Formats: sequence, C-alpha cells, structure tokens
Amino acid sequence: MIKNLSQISEKILKEAGNKKVFLLVSGGVDSTVLFVLLNKVLGSERVLGLHVDHGLMRLNESRQIMDFLQKEGINNLQICDASEEFLTALQGVAEPEKKRNIIGEVFLKVASREMQRLSLSTSEWMLAQGTIYPDIIESGNIKNTDTIKTHHNRVQGVLDLQEKGMLLEPLASLYKNEVRILGEELGIPRELVWRHPFPGPGLGVRLLCCDGKPVGNEPKFLPIKSVGIKNNARTYGQPLLIEGDLPWEELEKQSVDNRAVWLVERAANEAFEAVEQYCAKETLDTLRLFDDICLKFLQENDLYNKIWQMPVVLLPLKTAGKPCIVIRPVNSIDAMTASFAKIDQGLLKNSLWPKLKAAGLGALFYDITNKPPATIEWE
Repeated sequence: MIKNLSQISEKILKEAGNKKVFLLVSGGVDSTVLFVLLNKVLGSERVLGLHVDHGLMRLNESRQIMDFLQKEGINNLQICDASEEFLTALQGVAEPEKKRNIIGEVFLKVASREMQRLSLSTSEWMLAQGTIYPDIIESGNIKNTDTIKTHHNRVQGVLDLQEKGMLLEPLASLYKNEVRILGEELGIPRELVWRHPFPGPGLGVRLLCCDGKPVGNEPKFLPIKSVGIKNNARTYGQPLLIEGDLPWEELEKQSVDNRAVWLVERAANEAFEAVEQYCAKETLDTLRLFDDICLKFLQENDLYNKIWQMPVVLLPLKTAGKPCIVIRPVNSIDAMTASFAKIDQGLLKNSLWPKLKAAGLGALFYDITNKPPATIEWE
C-alpha cells in the first residue's frame, strides 16, 4: 500500500500525467492536506482548488480556510457560494442515505459547472478528491463489505469518473492519522493538521431530519432513529435513553448492543417530542450556534487536543418547545473503531450546560456508545 510522501508524490505524477488537476477543497483535514500536496508536487500552475460553500459549514469556517491558505502563500483557491442550491435540493429530504447522495451529486454538478465557467476542458483537466481508506470501506466499495453509509465522494457520478480514469485520489490508501502525519511532513501547522475531523457533507449529516412522525412509544428510547453498525453492516434504530447521575463505568455497560445517550441536563421536565425538521438555513444556524458554544467549551477547558473529535448533532426533538442536541466526543486513531471520550461530568453540568441553556437549548444528551456498535456520525 502507498503510504509515504515520496510514494504518494510518484503516484500523483504518474496518474496525472500531463493533465492539470481540479480539487474540491471542503475545508476538512483530508482535502486541505491534499491541496497543499498537489501544489507541492505539480506546482500551482497545474492545480486549481475550489471551495464550495454548501451552506452546511460551521460558523465562519469558509473564511478561516481561505485565510489559512493565503498565509501559506497558496492563492489558487476559489470560493463558490452554492448554499441556496444545496439547501433547495435538500428541502423536505429526511432519509440519511438520500441526503448524502444529494450532497455528493450537487457537489459534482457545481464542480462541472465551475469547470465549464473556468474553461477547464476534460481533455486537459482531471478531478481530485481527498478520499481516504475508511471512506471507501464504509461506502461498501471494497469486496465483501456492506454499505454502512455512502460518503459524498463515493456517489455514482464519482464512480463514473473513476471508471473513465478521470479521478485522482492520492490518499485513498491512508487512514486519518496517516493523513495527519503526511500533513506535518508537508509543513502544515500542527494546529491545522490535528483539527477535529469534519465530514465533507458538513452539518448536513449532523442535523437529523424527520417528517415529524415519532418512532415507537417506548419511554426508554428516543422517538427517533440513528445509524449504527452490526456485523459490519448498516443498522438503523432508536437510541437508548439513560437518565440519572451515574459514573461513566456504569453508563458504558448500558451501550453494548445499540447506540445509547445519557441525559446530561434539561431545561424543563417535559416529554421529548419528535418534530418535523429538514436542512434549512434557520435550523442550520441553530446548530451552528450550539456547535460553536461546544467548540469553545473544549478550547477553554484544555480538552480540544485530548479528544479526537466531538460532533454536535441537532436532533429532531423538542422539549418545552426548545431544541435538543447530542454531543458525541470520541477518541480514535483510524476512524474504523472509536471509544466515547469521558469528559468530567461536573464540567458538563456546571460549565457547558449553562451556556447552552442560555442560548435556548432544551436538553443536552451525551452519546455513550463506542464504535462499533454505533458510527461516529449519527447519519
């Protein structure tokens, strides 16, 4: 398997041949490392990056990406605001796999349109992606593997380009930690290389959608569904709800067979009700607000570098008319397996919760499930 910088550089030179390379830069670690790598190996005159703002980014994230690359002297990245196009395509869509496929296909549509606008002919240019090995495995693109979730870089349009030899994926044999090491070798600042992973579909897979119809009526389970893994295959079931002050060791014992959440705090002792929710700007802005509060909580309490990542998920639930979120702090090396991180419960209750409550949150849940049986993301 191709692992080190010299081998990957040789692969790029061989597969690119005389062609120039067009890369969609999502802003995550993988695409950022690949963009810097392509510039180093091929030169900026043969590489063009496009950051598509799909409206599913974190707070101020697009601006931060551009600022970093400009500081590095990399000026061959353009930004395209296609947020309205993505949100229109996602309107009324609740099924997770359908959402992922829509996001992937719209990405390709925007990329194709931008290539035409920039007069980038397919005879001179090829598409590059920051696909890594776990993306391929989870999408079921390896023999004898089932689809757990379709990554946006593994939709049919991408596979068609791959079949035609028009797709360059230099990181496809690497795990996340290997991409980070490669990034450091390229001289990318550590604080950027070791940023928490962020999915290509962005907050689109961290905003759970629902038609408003509750799933089941068992009080020990939330009336919604999330994605999980069992026997290397995709599952889709209700998360177990655990209430009461219990030590982490006791909580972990209750999340062996399916995804489970612990209720940290709630604004009022009222029932949780499933609500209609889709990827719309208003709900995304709500998620962005809570996500930013959680990010700052990690930074202020010296936790950011001690946790591999912490997805913040806006659930299609309300209590006392207020939204609910679940935080998913995990530790992992390669993203294939993960264990939930155990943040001090006093900090959660006395530091994080008051800030979230003041911002309008109705309830804070904490995902206490390892991978397997649950995926890191909820969709």
